[in-house]
This record gives sequence, structure tokens and C-alpha cells, in this order.
Amino acid sequence: MNKFLGIGLTVITVGSLASNAVMYQRYSSGKPIVLIGASSVTIKDFRDRLELVSGKEILSSMVVRNLVMSEAKLQNIVPKPADIDERIELLQRANAQGITAKLNDPVQKILLKEELETALALENITIANVPMTEGDLLPWFQKNKKAFSLPDQTKTTIVVSKNAVDASTAEKLLSQKQPHIDTATIARTPRLGVLGLTANVDWKTINPEFRKKLISKVGASVAGSVFKIPIPAAKDQPGGFLIVRIETKSPPGVPPLAQIRNHVERQYKLKTAAAQGLTPQTTFLKLYKDKSPTVEVSKYSPWLADIERASASLQNSVKTANK
Repeated sequence: MNKFLGIGLTVITVGSLASNAVMYQRYSSGKPIVLIGASSVTIKDFRDRLELVSGKEILSSMVVRNLVMSEAKLQNIVPKPADIDERIELLQRANAQGITAKLNDPVQKILLKEELETALALENITIANVPMTEGDLLPWFQKNKKAFSLPDQTKTTIVVSKNAVDASTAEKLLSQKQPHIDTATIARTPRLGVLGLTANVDWKTINPEFRKKLISKVGASVAGSVFKIPIPAAKDQPGGFLIVRIETKSPPGVPPLAQIRNHVERQYKLKTAAAQGLTPQTTFLKLYKDKSPTVEVSKYSPWLADIERASASLQNSVKTANK
């Protein structure tokens, strides 16, 4: 019996060692990512560099998102995907800096949507108990209409080509109605680049007169139209062509209330809450104080010191105001 027991233990031990070896190879921080002759870049090297460069920012944002989304789930007020898309559309209409580039980058798009979801969730928590009636909203909207004014916006697809033959190909692709040719397909076409996907233009190096001509042409074109415009050659750059499809056009001004109602209601409630001293920032700092996060790895404590101080400062100011 003992003999068989010994064999069983041996088998288990060997299996355990093999399993540990596999786990080490997969997860050990000393495992090389890249071998460079006799040296290497290990997982630890890579992680240490990431921590050094952006560790504080990433950890802080993860703590903020965790706290906010946990509370939003608890109150059943997590933003819907449609809410995030609506906020993105407003940012695009307002020509928010860098928004298009982020949306065209798969990783940046994910991070942007997470950031907006967190921001909207924090707003939801802030305004959860703010009352509002139709009689409150309509007069407030009329009084604050200018705040909801948006510039005109033209959405375009722009293709870059180096010669007239390829430019004609791009023009045909962009003009095709059935089936509609999307930007990803055009971007895969040899010798054609789509701005924001596979090509970029340094507008600072482009002739100012050409920029004016392009803007004028876009402004005069209707939605659905396609046009081609030659790019003048510069000292360090050859000429070429921009082929432009006008996707949609929106006039400047204040959209109808029905079109932006969710946004208007949110802004009304945020302004009402702010008048009572309740903002997304104070909401988060109070949430942080109430949840009392504890840092389990001491070396990361300084990274959250700013949030800790701000939360403590808020509590002290509340105590002083209540005396």
C-alpha cells in the first residue's frame, strides 16, 4: 500500500513541477519578451518602464473609474452606450481637439469611450437627486440657448493619391452608391491613403492658399458629392491629389430641443447641483472618503496622495461650513 502511495505522490509531484514550469514560462516577470543577442527585454523591464512613464496617471484613472462605476452600478445609473455615442457626437460637433484622431485609433477609441463612460457616470451620481419639471426646463433652455449653439460641421472622407490615375480610381470608389464603399475598403486599395486611417497630411506645410481653396470647395459642396483637388508640390513634398466625399453637413446654430434634450436636461441638473455646492469633483472626493480605499502596496501610496489631500481638504471645508 505504501509503495503505491509513494508512486502516486511521485506522479503528483512531477505533475506539479511541470505545471509550475509552464506557469513560470507564461507569467514570470523574468520571462524575456524580446531576445537581443546575449541580452533581452523582460516582462519586468517592460512593466517597470511603463510604471515609470505613466504609472501614476494610469493607477489614478483606474481607481477613479473603479470607484465611480461601482457606485453607478449600485444606484443603477450606469450610462448607456447611446449616452456615450451622444456625447461623442456633441464633441465632434463642437470640434473638440483630437477627437477624430482618437476615434480613428482602435486603442484610443476604447480609452476615450471608457473615459466618457466614467465622466457620465460621475455626472449621473451628482445629479441623481436633482428635481426637474418641464416648467423648470423650458424657461431655462430659452434663457441659456446660446450655451448650446454649435458651429457648422461637415463630415468628410478624404483620400490621398500621388498621381492622376490613382486619383480617378479613388473618385470612382467614393462616388459609388450601390454598394457604398467604406473607408476601410478604400484604405486597403494599393497606392491610396485615407486621412485618419492610413494617411496623414501636415497642414502646416500645405500652402495657405490651397487650404483656403479646399475649405471653400468643401463649403460649397452638398452632402453626397465627391470632388478632386490637386495638392501643389512643396520644397520637401511632391504634389498629389485630395479626393473628398462630403458625408454629412449640419448648419450652425442651436439644434431643436427635441434633438439635444438629454444634453440640455443634464446641463440643467448639473447647474442646479452646482448652485448647491455639488459638482462631479466634490461628488468623487466624497465618494473616495466614504469608500476609504486602502493601498496594499506601500510604494504606490504617493501616487494617490493628491486624491487623498483633496478629499481631506473637502471634508475639512464641509466641517468648517457647518460650524
